[in-house]
Amino acid sequence: MQTLPNSDGKGFSADELGAILDSLIGEVVVLDTAGVILACNEPWREFASAKSPGSGKVSRGIEIGDNFLAVFAPRPGYTPDDNTARALRGIEAVLRGALPRFELEVPCPNLQEMRWYLLCATPLLPRGQGAVVSYIDITKRINAETVRLIDEGNSRNFERTKSLSLMAGSVAHHINNHLQNVLLKLELATRDNSPKNDKVEQALVSAIRSTRKAADISNQMRLYSGSSRENEKTLDLATFCRKNLDLQRSSLPSGVSLEIDLPSRGPNICADEDQIGQLLSNLITNAWEAGGNERHTIRVSLKSTSAAEIPATNRFPAEWQPPGGGGGGGGGGGG
Repeated sequence: MQTLPNSDGKGFSADELGAILDSLIGEVVVLDTAGVILACNEPWREFASAKSPGSGKVSRGIEIGDNFLAVFAPRPGYTPDDNTARALRGIEAVLRGALPRFELEVPCPNLQEMRWYLLCATPLLPRGQGAVVSYIDITKRINAETVRLIDEGNSRNFERTKSLSLMAGSVAHHINNHLQNVLLKLELATRDNSPKNDKVEQALVSAIRSTRKAADISNQMRLYSGSSRENEKTLDLATFCRKNLDLQRSSLPSGVSLEIDLPSRGPNICADEDQIGQLLSNLITNAWEAGGNERHTIRVSLKSTSAAEIPATNRFPAEWQPPGGGGGGGGGGGG
């Protein structure tokens, strides 16, 4: 490597070269052909101390004069894991001249968090008499990639769920059409004035009852799939919740009380009354079951909030985005 002379017109001193090493990004050690540490920078010394047992104490195998490869090599009571064994083989290959460069992303757990490093080994030029080994902290990149993969997985799951929902709604729609046709013919048969014995009459009545149940199930499939919006209408949510919760209060187990905190009116929403009623029923049931057999109070509140205040955590489906204006929020808990 060619370098310019320093301000004195001479080559760089050992201290100046050490300062250059210390200014490099990452933890760096310089090895001879046998793997013995010839030099290291300050970030490496801090890194080695942090990884050693005890505060500020550097363990054997990571000081100048120690064999760096001994850190990775198998020894009594220690068997290297796959990443460590790969690192050992890669660094040895660079020292032998068999590889021009070796890189490996390695996890490095500590007491606070899991950190990731890019281990890089390159020959010590110009004659390849040793190697330079560096560790670059890539934890932020790994974490960002992990978040991206999770988001992509959530997006794929959302699209898959959406497709299944559309398919279920379409199937339910077609089944319901056929069931309505069957139901019409059965009702016409019961109105026929031609003589029928009791068994036939009972069979027709039973068939009508079963067909109506099947039609109800089909309508529920359409409802849950989100493909049925024919029953939606404008609701004063506070008024509806007040009436519904007053009815549910009478059905609560003994020892469980219900307190509600609702505005006098609003917000107005477009929704299916049955769906909102089922949501409230599930909310109350979950709350009193969570309280166990002890006496407790369930509190339900309702308020409007801005879209920015609705947290992304625990949002289902994951791709749902709040509307720009505002939304309703409710809560229940035991106390």
